[in-house]
Amino acid sequence: MKKKIITIAILLTIAIYMISAQSVKLKTKQLEIGDTRTTHNKLFMELNMAVSIGDQEIQEFSMNNSENKVSTAVIKKVEVDKIAELSVEYQEYLINNNKNGESTDSIAPVSGKKYIILYDEDIIVTYEDGTKPPQDEIDLVLNDYEEQNDNE
Repeated sequence: MKKKIITIAILLTIAIYMISAQSVKLKTKQLEIGDTRTTHNKLFMELNMAVSIGDQEIQEFSMNNSENKVSTAVIKKVEVDKIAELSVEYQEYLINNNKNGESTDSIAPVSGKKYIILYDEDIIVTYEDGTKPPQDEIDLVLNDYEEQNDNE
């Protein structure tokens, strides 16, 4: 029985760039109602791969993803030097996915919306009117602001 020799060559390039610029207006000694933080985040990820098995032609695959996000957080309530309530507005949250040259643009569901985050035993995210947003929006907001009091 003849053994087949399989040669696999993989070129994997991952590039992740994260540019984060913050315009911050926070008190240095004590948190105060009205303190504001505007955050601008740009994220770019790229993956390029070439695979060859045996005598087969090299197959190439590429994809990249970019996100552009601008949000502003305003402290609405402070208790014992911790944020108790935060108002968050996402001015922009754009996503671009490109797979093998086919590009799709989308807008994250939080883009253009305002939220209230209550930091208690549990973290509660609502719209400004007190209604509960869909879980995908809650997850995106918590991803950005869940650990707010740990970072102050």
